[in-house]
Amino acid sequence: MSKKEPSLRGFADGDPRNARIDQKRRDILAAARGQLCEAGYEATTVDAIAARSGVSKMTIYRHFGSGDALVEALILSLLDGFNFRSLSVSKKEDLTETLEDFGMKFGAALMSPASLQLYKAIIMSSERAPELAKAFQDRGRASAQKVVADFLRTQLDLSEAAAARRAEEFDALVLGDLFQKCLLGLSHYDEDAHRKQVKRAVSFAVKP
Repeated sequence: MSKKEPSLRGFADGDPRNARIDQKRRDILAAARGQLCEAGYEATTVDAIAARSGVSKMTIYRHFGSGDALVEALILSLLDGFNFRSLSVSKKEDLTETLEDFGMKFGAALMSPASLQLYKAIIMSSERAPELAKAFQDRGRASAQKVVADFLRTQLDLSEAAAARRAEEFDALVLGDLFQKCLLGLSHYDEDAHRKQVKRAVSFAVKP
């Protein structure tokens, strides 16, 4: 969660008000996603999102704190809730399996139809709003690469520079040609094809 982003979940576990708060947040994010994809970045204002979601501007600020925090949350929603904050293994032989699981989940999240639609909108807006593209890179793929780099550094006893290089290549191989084809509308997500890409990515990442 962004430091600017307030938390409204102050009720006890099981309180139905928590569910309503979560649903309202999802509704706002859905409205922001739809506005960005259909109208572009410049027209994606808090006023427009409020009108589209049927809530007040004050409600949006209560949930997200600022327009920038809302955009950040929207970018993170590209991953459809996939948590890539950390990776760990209890046994050395679990290394490959852990990385394969990470690569499959991460790639599938970025290649979901909703994520691809939002990603295209970010690309279309990148010249007029470079901060949006930078936020996507910093909060999305760069964050995932850092997690992988930290994992490889500790598990394989690599230098920070070597781990970072492997993590960048891992990211590129995990998405590979399939991501580009999905982005261009030439293909749908293919789990078998993706798994082959992920296995190549893992083989590169853990090489001696």
